[in-house]
Amino acid sequence: MSATVSIPRRWPSSIWKYNGWFKNFFLDPNLKGTYPDVFFQWLKDEKINFMISDEDLNLLKKHQLDLIGWNYYRPCYITGDNYVDNLKELHQKSHTFFVPGFKQVFPKGIEYTKWNWIIDPKMLATGAEILWKEYQKPLMIIENGMGDFDDKAAPLILDQDRIRYLSLHLAEVFKAFDRGVNLIGYSL
Repeated sequence: MSATVSIPRRWPSSIWKYNGWFKNFFLDPNLKGTYPDVFFQWLKDEKINFMISDEDLNLLKKHQLDLIGWNYYRPCYITGDNYVDNLKELHQKSHTFFVPGFKQVFPKGIEYTKWNWIIDPKMLATGAEILWKEYQKPLMIIENGMGDFDDKAAPLILDQDRIRYLSLHLAEVFKAFDRGVNLIGYSL
């Protein structure tokens, strides 16, 4: 059964580069037995003489993992690194990474935790679809939750924010099932 989402070929280069580093760099060696091109290009750009032996690559290809374990807390909204912060549009300043080509933005008009983490549960089903489409491996959400500042002086923590967060995310788990994702487990 395949997912209904297609991975857009016309995503901006900033999205491809971000995914190359923060998705493919970790998953491709374990699930495909390869490394993404962004890694090899970075080595070249940084003049780092590092080679992965054919023996190691063959070992990776021969012993691929059987499933994806995914920690989902929050999505990252990405833009090109030439984006100039407009604080009238942003919840907070953008963040850059160790490689150029993209940065994370925090738009206004969406929900944030008290820790300033984006809350966007719909990205759980969308992300699950993308992972399923690209890797065709069973997926287990091994962590999902929301950090919060709890009043531990009170005799009881009324945890309505976490209950709401988890309810919204569990609804997305069921949407992923409905879209054909081979989702084999969910854990907090």
